[in-house]
Amino acid sequence: MQCEICGKNTSKTFYISLDGAVLSVCEDCSKYGTIVEESKLLEVKTKRRAESAKNIVKAKLDTTAERIFELKPDYFKIIKNERERRKLTQDELAKLIKEKPSVISKIETGRLEPDENLIRKLEKFFNIRLIESTELSASKPSSTSGELTLGDVVNLKKKKI
Repeated sequence: MQCEICGKNTSKTFYISLDGAVLSVCEDCSKYGTIVEESKLLEVKTKRRAESAKNIVKAKLDTTAERIFELKPDYFKIIKNERERRKLTQDELAKLIKEKPSVISKIETGRLEPDENLIRKLEKFFNIRLIESTELSASKPSSTSGELTLGDVVNLKKKKI
């Protein structure tokens, strides 16, 4: 069998519980979780199969590329420039979009990232885009079976940071 964390083929697997998920892992990776007893395993496996069946369709649809939407890094400058261009004070802008003046001040200084609702309000009010999308191409799994393992996902996140 194949370890679900590192992708290594192994003859002896252990079932561990890791952050609420039960994984089939090799002996080396078994240290990352608590070993699940055989009696509880059947109960967890049937629940897991039902949940994974729902996710198969999503995984197959998203094999080529993924889009990520992120707040532009200079969002605070854009908002401040737009407000000043319209000759509004922070208090006036806050009243117009029904927010506190302190929130506007913190956003314009970059001390606060606006939440999704506030981003929409600001984009609509100023008729600007504060969200940018980035397309990531799917990486090839490092395991020999061609399936994506948990280890592949962890490596992807490490590369991103």
